[in-house]
Amino acid sequence: MIHRIHSAMFLASFTLAIAGCGGGGSSGPPAKLSEALLDTIRRHCQKSFDCKSSYVSSMHNNRSFEDYVSGSTVDACVNSVKTLVLTFRGQDYFTKIDASVTALRIDYNPDDYETCLAAVEAETCDQLFHQNGATESLPPACDTIEVGQVPTAGACTLGEDCAIADDSCDATTNTCG
Repeated sequence: MIHRIHSAMFLASFTLAIAGCGGGGSSGPPAKLSEALLDTIRRHCQKSFDCKSSYVSSMHNNRSFEDYVSGSTVDACVNSVKTLVLTFRGQDYFTKIDASVTALRIDYNPDDYETCLAAVEAETCDQLFHQNGATESLPPACDTIEVGQVPTAGACTLGEDCAIADDSCDATTNTCG
C-alpha cells in the first residue's frame, strides 16, 4: 500500500511517514481503506503541526512551513491534501477504493495499518520533514496495508488494484499493465 499511497496521497510534499481521521489507538484500525487513508492524512497533518517548531525552511528550498504542509492549520492541511488527492485521483476515489476492497481487487490489512501507524507516530520531527540527515525507517507492514490483487492484463478500476507495483490501470481498457 504505502508505495502506492505514497505517490497517490502525498503528491503534495508529504511522504508516507503518515497517519489521520478516525482509527488507530484503542478503538482499533479503521474498518474501511478509505477511512484509513483519510486517517493517514489527518494524522500526518497533525504531526506536522506538532513538529512545526522543528521545521527548517532552508532545508526545503526556503519554503514556508505553511506552504510545505499546504495550509495554515491542521484542518487546512487536511483539506488541501484531500483536495489534491481527489483532483488527481477523481472525485469518487474514496468510494472506488472501498469498492475495490469489497470486490477483492485490493486486500486491505488493518493490522498492518496499525503497525505502520505506530512507527510513523514514533518518528522524530526531522524524520517527518526529511531534514538534518534524518530518513524514515518504516517497517515492512507499511508496504502491505493495501495489496493489489489484479494480475497484469486483469480487470481493474484503480492502479491500486494491480498486483505488480509497476503496473497501472489503463483508463481505456480497464486492465492492469
